[in-house]
Amino acid sequence: MVSKSFHSLKLPALLLLLFLASLWMRRQQASETRVERNPAAYDVMQVLAGDAMLVADAKSVKRQVRLACVVLPQQQRWRNRAKQQLTERLQQLGNQVYLDGEQTVLVHSLSGELLQLTLVEAGLLLADPTTAKACPAWETIALVEQRARQQRVGVWSDRADP
Repeated sequence: MVSKSFHSLKLPALLLLLFLASLWMRRQQASETRVERNPAAYDVMQVLAGDAMLVADAKSVKRQVRLACVVLPQQQRWRNRAKQQLTERLQQLGNQVYLDGEQTVLVHSLSGELLQLTLVEAGLLLADPTTAKACPAWETIALVEQRARQQRVGVWSDRADP
């Protein structure tokens, strides 16, 4: 009788052990394939427009990038103000940013501030609905633009449509 109960306990214990081992192996594989996000900071060399800049990486390789999910307003005065505001904000941040993307990018300050969001909030850039599906920050940018419209700031102070 003892050996019968001992054998009946072996199978469930063995199955439990196999299950736990498979969980451990999956966790190990996931941690090995997970890429830790450790973005490199870029130096801003020049602001080209209210939605574009020239940046350089640590090896001084330069590239031009455009702010994702946004477009410049039609009126030149608001385009000029967007460029001026972006230049001033970058100077305040030490002209260093993190980029999320290749050529059309989300631009974050080293402290995490999303720069396109700051300019949309000021009514100096507009949310670009053509990028909604591809923009990871779309809902936030669209919401901030709606608030800027309601508060009639920046381009929204002129009229209802930019």
